[in-house]
Amino acid sequence: MTASTDIAIEAMTIATLLLNFGFAALVGAVLTRWHISASTATTTSASTWSRSRDRRLRQLIFVSSAGVLTMLLVVLVLETATMAEVHWHEVSSSIADVLTSTHFGHMWLASVGIVAFNTLLHLPAQASRRRAVLSMIVLAIFAISRSLVSHAVAAGAFSWQVGIDAAHLLLVSVWLGEVLIAGVIMLRTPCGPALDDRRECGGYVMQLSTSATIALAVIVVTGLINSWRGMGSAGNLSVLTNSAWGWILLFKVGGVAIAAMLGALNRWGAMPNFLLHLRSSSLASVPAQRRFALTLQIESVILTAVLLAAAMLSSSAPPASL
Repeated sequence: MTASTDIAIEAMTIATLLLNFGFAALVGAVLTRWHISASTATTTSASTWSRSRDRRLRQLIFVSSAGVLTMLLVVLVLETATMAEVHWHEVSSSIADVLTSTHFGHMWLASVGIVAFNTLLHLPAQASRRRAVLSMIVLAIFAISRSLVSHAVAAGAFSWQVGIDAAHLLLVSVWLGEVLIAGVIMLRTPCGPALDDRRECGGYVMQLSTSATIALAVIVVTGLINSWRGMGSAGNLSVLTNSAWGWILLFKVGGVAIAAMLGALNRWGAMPNFLLHLRSSSLASVPAQRRFALTLQIESVILTAVLLAAAMLSSSAPPASL
């Protein structure tokens, strides 16, 4: 392996990390808008807290979409350079051929179209549960398009391996996106003194906890299947310590375990206290909210490291394929 190849692999890993991070932020923003619209469904009008957060979420959707499109372009340049065996700044004459004549190019065009269509769904300022559901379906298709250019496609475009890989990517994005947005946008500042603010904030917190718990359960199942597939049909556990792929996988598993532990502490420790204070007094809820948000922020940092490990795994062939 040459030095230029090593650099290309490292660049692709970084680009994949940033792409997946942008996708996670996008998924998290869409789902959080859904949670807000659900928590205000029984009221005649949204609270000040809900309206202010929804505006920021809509802005985040546009920013995340622009980030995902930018990183898709970077990935296209890097992949074209690898296919054409040229330097990245010499790919202009080869990009058209890659887009029109290769499976990667076709999936790339589909990914760009999916992100653009999803952005159009959020042009109306008013949050809509129906648009949120449609948006999540569109983003699930985007996850499939990404899996169709991963190692999972070796078993065939319509194989269960592609479906499992796409589900894993989507649910990791749900977990990271929701936790990140909750910690740095939704709950970073007090919910507000008004009763409607506190009621809708509490409804959002409960929906967040339920959604993250379901996502974690599916992540564990799909992660185990993906890991077993990567180790080979015999499930050769020795590859976990005898290969770089195995060590990265162990790091990822450890990160998921720590994040899950933090989530459990929040769900069964901090959250009941936070919700109790929200019902009683806005001032009493502030310290509890800060503790809850701080744990979410720490959890999001750990999940970002998990996402880095996932990007490294996607850029290297699993032992079973060697």
